Amino acid sequence: MSNRFIIYLSIILLGLIIGAVKFKKLTAPFKWVVIFLCCTFLSELASRVVAIKIHNSSPAYHFYVLALVSLMAIIYFLLIKKKIVRYFIVICSFLFIILSTINSLYFQKLLVFPSLSIMIADVLIVIFSLLLFVFLAESTLFKNSQMIVWWNVSVLIYFTVQLFNWGFYNYLIAKNLNSKIISNLGYITNVLFYLSVMLLVAFGKIKKNREDVAT
Repeated sequence: MSNRFIIYLSIILLGLIIGAVKFKKLTAPFKWVVIFLCCTFLSELASRVVAIKIHNSSPAYHFYVLALVSLMAIIYFLLIKKKIVRYFIVICSFLFIILSTINSLYFQKLLVFPSLSIMIADVLIVIFSLLLFVFLAESTLFKNSQMIVWWNVSVLIYFTVQLFNWGFYNYLIAKNLNSKIISNLGYITNVLFYLSVMLLVAFGKIKKNREDVAT
């Protein structure tokens, strides 16, 4: 296990520990953010174990991408209190699970990294993020939702960068070109995103109230 992977995993674990300590004080959406951190930590750990066992970490990510979209769908379902948007999130999530499963069974099978499923997941999560911004703007909640905005900006930037990152990475691999820069960019965005989430959970004033809004 490389030093930089240990740093990355440590940031996620620290965010998870802080979230577990503050769990009862969090609003419902941010409880699911902590569960998302737990899922990511376990998935990354599992990917290393699988890599040691079969010299290929890809199988872990076929399952993680399903959990990723499901958890993000739950978080945004809870944050966006608008029926038509909630229906959209649920339908898109179920369609994604079906498409991703088909991809894992017939196209990018378990021993192949599921880059196609991950890119589709990135697009979906970016759409969820944009829909939350629209909802906040329409309901004039920006001023009272700093922590939600903080979370959403982090998500939007991270998954947008990851989308383009995987697109370029696949192109470079297909052309047998040096992908080190793209790989390093992916690592940096991972670290910054989970650091942002960890700081949000640690210092954000996310408390339960009657409207279940983070302030």
